[in-house]
Amino acid sequence: MRKFILLINMFVMVLSLSACGSGESNTPLRFYTLGGSVSGLTNGSKIVLENNGTSPLIINSNGTFVFRTLLVYNSSYLVTVAKNPVGQTCTVSNDKGSAVTANVTNVEVLCGGGGGDDTVFHSFSGSDGTYPSASLIEGGDGNLYGTTQGGGEYGNGTVFKIEFSGKETLLHSFGAGSDGTIADAGLVEDSNGDFYGTTSRGGEYGSGTVFKITSSGDETVLHSFDAPTSSDGQYPQASLIIGGDGNFYGTTFLGGEYGDGTVFKITNSGHESVVYSFGRSGDFDGANPYASLIIDSSGNFYGTTEFGGESGDGTVFKITSSGDETVLHSFGGPTSSDGENPYASLIIGGDGNFYGTTFAGGEFGNGTVFKIEASGEETVRYSFGNSGSSDGANPYASLIIGGDGNFYGTTSLGGANGYGTVFMIETSGEESVLYSFGAASDGKYPQASLIIGGDGNFYGTTHNGGAGGYGTVFKFSP
Repeated sequence: MRKFILLINMFVMVLSLSACGSGESNTPLRFYTLGGSVSGLTNGSKIVLENNGTSPLIINSNGTFVFRTLLVYNSSYLVTVAKNPVGQTCTVSNDKGSAVTANVTNVEVLCGGGGGDDTVFHSFSGSDGTYPSASLIEGGDGNLYGTTQGGGEYGNGTVFKIEFSGKETLLHSFGAGSDGTIADAGLVEDSNGDFYGTTSRGGEYGSGTVFKITSSGDETVLHSFDAPTSSDGQYPQASLIIGGDGNFYGTTFLGGEYGDGTVFKITNSGHESVVYSFGRSGDFDGANPYASLIIDSSGNFYGTTEFGGESGDGTVFKITSSGDETVLHSFGGPTSSDGENPYASLIIGGDGNFYGTTFAGGEFGNGTVFKIEASGEETVRYSFGNSGSSDGANPYASLIIGGDGNFYGTTSLGGANGYGTVFMIETSGEESVLYSFGAASDGKYPQASLIIGGDGNFYGTTHNGGAGGYGTVFKFSP
């Protein structure tokens, strides 16, 4: 027995000497796992990943993954996409490393595109409009209506109609006489089937207009902003809304008593009055509203300002029907991950809270989706840019709620091609890129929110791109 134990001890000694001999490291051989997470992969799709050009791993669902082949101590890795899913493009971040001494768990794979089919419904050519930046509306006649910033007969913007077949009709070209120019905002339809909107320039004083246009294209200027004898607003950027009293309400980016913009009311006969002038508290009450208002069941108005507030990076505000204003939230405060500079209007979620987007700010600086309660408590639901902007960046537009209860929207930049996205945010806050713009003659840089058509598809506009490069109307089938 003693002889057997002696032989065992000698064997262990030989192993130790072989591990330490000739100046080599005496570190025991170790192995580590290589993995991370996949997001944005559409149902029924699959992606193939490789490490250092070998060890293919097939993944067919979102979530975490781990390569079957382990990493050796002090080795290096490089994760690449060997095969993209059909109709999608996937990118990898945290894809490489060296001198591995621990399990790797932070590789991120984001898949964009797919999830639906995008169809360019109409490409603007210049004579029928250029650079649409506003949302469409579906009229009572079942057709889509919208505006463009430029183009048309005078080069100063248009109002157009587009049928679900894709046929487009130019209804009005801005720029004749004291007509308005540059239609940044979308339209709203009244019970008579007439449409109302704003132009950010033009009119009698050059500071924008409120106009009315019939479905046949007859246009009337109801109000020209910046009347010399009043503290009228200037440069409206946003769509109008119809209040419970039947009057129209909107915002101007500048003007008013303190020069920082206004909330105004206008009747269908053209009588305009300023409900509130921003800058009353030296910008702390908000400044420069870019977005349209929303109204609650009590007749209170809610909106956003691009600038002003406690930190100068914009606000969410409430205004009563009598004109009393309250700042519910100031963006860009002590929490550096807060959003900044909201361009978009709010929406009311199914839970009664308000939801919106900011163009900038958030954890990665590329904008946010946020929730705000009536009390003013704000929560960032998602920060764009956590995958190097392939998840979308810089949303101009407001959100919409789909039939599934999830939020849908667009980003003006980012995505697989860098030209913007259509995205979905689940109620849990998880984000998926449904489509990335920029392929071939596709649209680019969407600035407007989506609408859901009567056929259940999403419709929207892109500011650029398309066959002529002047923007598009697109249909997206989720």
